[in-house]
Amino acid sequence: MKILRIALALLFLQCAALAQDALSTKEPKWKQLSQAYGFILGQKFTIDRIAQEYPELSPEIKESWFVFSSCALGESEKSLEEVMEKEYGAQWPALKKEMESQLSESLGKQPITKTDAIAFLKEVKSRAKGQLPASLRSSLLSVHPRYSRNPSLEIAEGWTQNFRSKDHPKAKGIDFSIQMPTSWSASEGNRPNVVQNFKSEAGHGPLMSTIIVKNLGLPAGYVPTHDEIRGVSQGVRPSNVIFLPTPAHRLGIRAFIL
Repeated sequence: MKILRIALALLFLQCAALAQDALSTKEPKWKQLSQAYGFILGQKFTIDRIAQEYPELSPEIKESWFVFSSCALGESEKSLEEVMEKEYGAQWPALKKEMESQLSESLGKQPITKTDAIAFLKEVKSRAKGQLPASLRSSLLSVHPRYSRNPSLEIAEGWTQNFRSKDHPKAKGIDFSIQMPTSWSASEGNRPNVVQNFKSEAGHGPLMSTIIVKNLGLPAGYVPTHDEIRGVSQGVRPSNVIFLPTPAHRLGIRAFIL
């Protein structure tokens, strides 16, 4: 008798310590934020320098800066500095000054031709569409004020990453896909049935999503009831998580979000 396989996606709030057991972050938060802040400072410094050396490019400069500052990545700038200040405390003013000084010295020595300037301004506009290193994109979006309050907005506004289970050794032959916020860090699961983990705020946040594929031992063609799935899920989710049954017709079965 064939075994019916059901995919379970878990989305729940956990305390930082519990979440850290299930998902290890490759880089510390301070390093991720510092890289993102350095990127923002470097971009601003270069644009200001182009404005000084090539005033005739003023229309292109204003357009590029407006496009970036009005996108989600640019909107994160203010909150990024607030998070940095909170992260470093009393050391932040001195550190900020040092970063600005180092960037000014480093970037100020590099010659910028008018051709270089035009190309850079075009690149700034492409960055507004997310065309920059994934680590920077994730770090900037992780501190976006609206996305921090409501992660679903990040998905609704098109900042997503796609996970597909095809050929995954723990997917048990099921091929499904799921979209998650771009700022959430992805990690392989350590447990036998855990296909993938995702954690908010580039791997440092309180929200966590775990994709589980589990054999239920039911006959082929059998569609489990809401109560049956709820019973199975009781052992793999915290008691304060809301159970939301969601049909997933592409699987040929029913999937459920916890």
